Amino acid sequence: MTNKFTRVGWCSLSPSGRSIHCRLLNGVEYYIPLASWNKVMAGELRVAPLDMKEEQPVTMTPNLRSALRLWDTGLSLIPLDPESKKPVIPWKKYQHRRPRRNELEEWYGRKTYDIGIVCGKISGGLIVLDFDTASNYVTYYQWFKERYGKNLEEDTMVDRSPRGFHVFFKISQAYHDEARSVKAGIAEVKAEGSQVKFYGNVLGTHEIGWRETIGEIIPKET
Repeated sequence: MTNKFTRVGWCSLSPSGRSIHCRLLNGVEYYIPLASWNKVMAGELRVAPLDMKEEQPVTMTPNLRSALRLWDTGLSLIPLDPESKKPVIPWKKYQHRRPRRNELEEWYGRKTYDIGIVCGKISGGLIVLDFDTASNYVTYYQWFKERYGKNLEEDTMVDRSPRGFHVFFKISQAYHDEARSVKAGIAEVKAEGSQVKFYGNVLGTHEIGWRETIGEIIPKET
């Protein structure tokens, strides 16, 4: 089998370590998947041009920067379609394991997906209160200040969405089995089995506040 790669000028391992960057003597460059390298060089495998696309570099986009910061705090993330806000991949496994850094780089550094945060145990017992109006959020903000004597936005992470607000808390693992995604008065509680879009419009701190029970973050009257 004729093998154009016998005319290689030089080769080097790509930055990701998943492919080999080669330049032929005629100046044409290719990225060959590492797993296929031996067969291609031995002439045992003919690789079509479309299979030898250049590996796109990782760009430190705003979404990748945000994703890495969230990931460093122990959250599990998934890629979302920017239009529909739906996951672009089967995401059940990310309820049981957090993505690797190279997956984040693929989703947010090479592609332009939005960030989804997985709620529940995998993210340290994450609960998100989803307020779909500003007035509901203000009502909760005032309740929180009266109960705890604290500014909500200084106590935990609050992310502004186009219509409302997402308020993030982590609660004790011992109580998290009882937490499910339900409508609770002025807010929807996002818990185990749910995900929320991260908009990056954080008010105050990026730290996520800790509570022992879900009752500590939901007013009794709701």
